[in-house]
This record gives sequence, structure tokens and C-alpha cells, in this order.
Amino acid sequence: MNNASFSPDGNHVVTASDDKTAKIWGLVDGQWQEQATIRHDATVNNASFSPDGNHVITASDDKTAKIWGLVNGQWQEQATIQHFSEVRSAGFSPDGNHIMTTCLDNTAKIWGLVDGQWQEKATIKSARFSIHRGNVNFSPDGNHFLTSGVNNSFRIWGLVDGQWQEKATIENPDWLNNACFSSDGCHVLTASDDNTARIFVLKSKGNVS
Repeated sequence: MNNASFSPDGNHVVTASDDKTAKIWGLVDGQWQEQATIRHDATVNNASFSPDGNHVITASDDKTAKIWGLVNGQWQEQATIQHFSEVRSAGFSPDGNHIMTTCLDNTAKIWGLVDGQWQEKATIKSARFSIHRGNVNFSPDGNHFLTSGVNNSFRIWGLVDGQWQEKATIENPDWLNNACFSSDGCHVLTASDDNTARIFVLKSKGNVS
């Protein structure tokens, strides 16, 4: 199994597996029961809930991400997001209005919810993105996100007048494995191959000191 996570209210669990499925489980009368199976054509790398717990997104090596929603107590497929290569990670922004997907074709895509439909808002290209499963990192307010590459750097992107723009590129002293925002959005924490975690301070609006 590649990934497992709880819904925000703790009443559901989603799992992602090499068997080409993600499964949603619900807590019913104290017992965990399978409620839905999300099928892909290749390995499912990760699966996670939206902040309100009413949606699940999956990322698969079949070059798609799928969004399922809870409608009248039933989980139903609502959208399929296409990439040109394997999708390694996918996740919701904290406000639930955006989705980020990262892919082995060295792109990340941002999708926005417009009139109930998910539409592509931006394509971010990088020399190489981190291919770690589940590595989607929005700031707590949803107005910034991180992309980390399999090198010594990460980038901060910000939402400016409805457009996603690069705000900063930060060089890490050693090979970078992961980067994430603090809960207040004022710091970025990195993990490196030199067995070191480093904290970077954001001065304002994605600027780093």
C-alpha cells in the first residue's frame, strides 16, 4: 500500500495501492466498511481528502488524477484530470478551491473550481520535480505553494491577480528531499540528504530571508 489518510472528521479513510485501486472506507456502528473503489489503469500513488471531507483525489501512473465526491451518501466519480506522464501526487488547497498535481513530465498543474467544474489554471514547468508520493504543499491560506526538485532548490509560487507566478527560488545547501510550509505560513521546512532539516523564514508574501 502506497498511502493512507483520514478524512478531516475522522469518519472516513482512503487508501492507495499498487493494485490499481484506491478505496474509501467509512466508520459505521464502530466498524470500518468499504464504501467505494476507485479504479485506475496503473499504480495509484496517493489519495487524499478535501478539507471538507466531501471529496477525494487520487494520483496514478496511468497519467490521470481522479476526483470523487460524496453525493447523497454515495461516492461518485466527478472528474478526471489528464497528464502526459505519470501523476505522482495530487492534493487540495486548504480552502478546497484549488488542486495541485505533479507529474514525471516535469510539470505541476493547478486546477480551479469554476461553476462546479475543475479547470486548468496554470502549468508550472521545472528542470525536475520531486517524485515523492504525496508531495503537494500549499500554504495554509491557499495563496502560495511549493515545488521541490530532485536537486538543491525549491520554488515558492504565489497567486497574484488570479494568476500563479513564481515568487522565489531558494537554494538548499544539499540534495533536497522535501519542503513544506509551517501551519502559520511564515516558515518553510526542508529535509536534505545531509541529514539536516533547515527552516527558512518568509518575510512577506512568499519572500524569503
